[in-house]
Amino acid sequence: MAKSIRVHFRYRLSKGVLRAMKRNMSQVICWLGLLCLCSFSSIPAFAEEKPTTDEFSVPVMPPVHIHPGQTHSPYNTTPPTSGPHVEMHVGEKILKTPVPEEIQVHELEHGAVFIQYNCKDCEELVAKLEKIVRAYDGVFLAPYPKMDALIALTAWGKLAKLKEYDEELIQRFIKNYLGAYPSGKG
Repeated sequence: MAKSIRVHFRYRLSKGVLRAMKRNMSQVICWLGLLCLCSFSSIPAFAEEKPTTDEFSVPVMPPVHIHPGQTHSPYNTTPPTSGPHVEMHVGEKILKTPVPEEIQVHELEHGAVFIQYNCKDCEELVAKLEKIVRAYDGVFLAPYPKMDALIALTAWGKLAKLKEYDEELIQRFIKNYLGAYPSGKG
């Protein structure tokens, strides 16, 4: 029969060593706590750049469903970003004719983003915009001759008007607002 052997390790640490260990442990705990408290997403250097709430925000109109052809109150923005709309969808992502405002608003209500342009003979611009639109589901491109800007970006309650092509701003707008709609996030 094998005898069990017990080995005890006993050692004493000096008070100075114990104090140093406690101090180091306290520092580690403080740093971990600070890291948890701040979390990377709330530290500005690590946070994804998001626009302020009023950078693109416009007053939101009630999402009233109407019948095709029914008269309604005027929209508060051009192009519209909310308000009365018909329950119809756009068939294509890239259109060569304007989309009726009431259908635009319905798509926005479901989290879409519209990129619209107001120019003639601007095939180069349209080609750049088409490339962006093809990269995302839920983003539409169409002409909109009734606006005072070259390009307009719309999402539910959001509007950006551009006097010139700015891919960085367009991409940021899409990333921030695609999928946002009255009921919450996509």
